Amino acid sequence: MRFIEPIDTKNLASRIAAEGAVVVPGALSSDTVEELVRLAELERWHKAESIVGTSQVEQDYFVVEAFHRESVFRLLAEKTSSWVNTWGSLTTGWSWLRFNETRLQRYDTNSRGISPHRDGLRYRQIIALYVLEGGGRFGLCDDRTESKQPVNARVLQMSAGDLVLMRAAGFLGEDIQPMHFVDGVQERRITYGLRYVP
Repeated sequence: MRFIEPIDTKNLASRIAAEGAVVVPGALSSDTVEELVRLAELERWHKAESIVGTSQVEQDYFVVEAFHRESVFRLLAEKTSSWVNTWGSLTTGWSWLRFNETRLQRYDTNSRGISPHRDGLRYRQIIALYVLEGGGRFGLCDDRTESKQPVNARVLQMSAGDLVLMRAAGFLGEDIQPMHFVDGVQERRITYGLRYVP
């Protein structure tokens, strides 16, 4: 299985800094995506808590957080860590990372998604998110209403095989955490998220 198709990383860090998150199209080939979805369906999924944190974030998805030692998902996390460090090391203020908190998330048809939230200061540098099935909307926003709807939403266009790179605390020396959300899940959505906790 081939991981991470050739990607133009020119100005990638500056784009992430300016936009908060960037979609890298076609990071995984269609054959790789198909195999990852097949393997994901064999994992042991459990329902995520419906409300979490002091901000009372609402979420409606299933999750896999533990992978066996030889899992292809562990290998993908290692390959992605190496790739991110390769281009990240060319930018001022970069600190080496290794994605050590990974999870599959599955939003079934008509899922409520996840309300606007920030991931927290414990996650550092970059958050990477592979799209394996692209139902629903992923977007950034400036704030949220009392009913937990996004304010000034900016939806990122993406499809299966794309990679989302979102800045996390410490990226280029700044503790900026974009507020983001998932909604509009009219077809199943599966993502594989990678985070780094020092």
